[in-house]
Amino acid sequence: MADKLKKKIVVSDESSEDENELDLPLEKLNLGPKKKLLVLCLGGVVAHRVHVRDKHTVRGLKPDVTYGKFLVFKRPFCTDFMKFCFERFVVGLWSSARDHNIDGVLSCITGPGMRSKLAFVWSQDECTESGFYCLRKEEKPLFLKNLKDLWEKKYRSLPWEKGQYSSLNTLLVDDEPHTCLLNPVRTTLFQEFQFR
Repeated sequence: MADKLKKKIVVSDESSEDENELDLPLEKLNLGPKKKLLVLCLGGVVAHRVHVRDKHTVRGLKPDVTYGKFLVFKRPFCTDFMKFCFERFVVGLWSSARDHNIDGVLSCITGPGMRSKLAFVWSQDECTESGFYCLRKEEKPLFLKNLKDLWEKKYRSLPWEKGQYSSLNTLLVDDEPHTCLLNPVRTTLFQEFQFR
């Protein structure tokens, strides 16, 4: 039965040239719901990054990867979680870290072959500057992640059409409430992951 359905759908069985015919394979007719967009924060949600000057906070624990001046600890079951997400969502990563600081964390959490499955990887460059600074580190600016930049396809490299995603089918998972101030209530926040 399924093999018959996979063949073709014909609207008319008459051979008249005037008749319209629908000649599409059934698997090309995507009748199911489209995948929702899941935007994950890199540090603090799926991994914990510690500067070497603060390594005393994770003393005795072995990082999953070390790059530059950072120790990176992958969240438990992160690989399984990422596989689950890729099967069910269009997944992008958005970090308020600088581009060059993302690579080490990204290679740690996504593993071989998973990076190519990401719809996008955005850094601090794609964030909106708030004009405010962190209370704990006065030199560190606070950035906002404005989902409208995704929905309105601010950058052409995004692999979807403008308007394909909106507040109805997008979920941002972040650990810092201030980054989500510009977004609708559907934005979900997680408590920061710290490997201790």
